[in-house]
Amino acid sequence: MALGVVVFLAVPTLLVLLGAAEIVLAVLDLRSPMRVVPGRRLSARLLLVAGIGTVICAVISLAPLYSELQYGAVLWPVVALALALIWNVVAVGGAILARVVRPRTPGS
Repeated sequence: MALGVVVFLAVPTLLVLLGAAEIVLAVLDLRSPMRVVPGRRLSARLLLVAGIGTVICAVISLAPLYSELQYGAVLWPVVALALALIWNVVAVGGAILARVVRPRTPGS
C-alpha cells in the first residue's frame, strides 16, 4: 500500500518537475541571442516538445483519479513513466543530434 502511494505521488511530481525544467531550458535557449551554432533553434524546439510531452505524461500518471481500473493506482503511473522515458529519449536525443551533427554544405 505504501509503495502504491509513493508511486502515485512521486511519479507525477517528478514528471512535472522534469517537464518544467525542459521547457525553461528551451525557452531560455530560444530567447537568448542566436549565435552561429548550427541546429540550435531546432534543438530548442525539440526540448520544448520533450517538456510538453513530459508534462502530458504527468497528467496521464494521474489517470487513477478518474479511472476505475482495479490496479490503476500503480499501473497508470508506471505506464506514464515508461512513456515519458521513451518520449524523452527520442526528443532529447534528437535535440542533442541537432546540436552535434553539422549540416553538410556543398564543397566541404
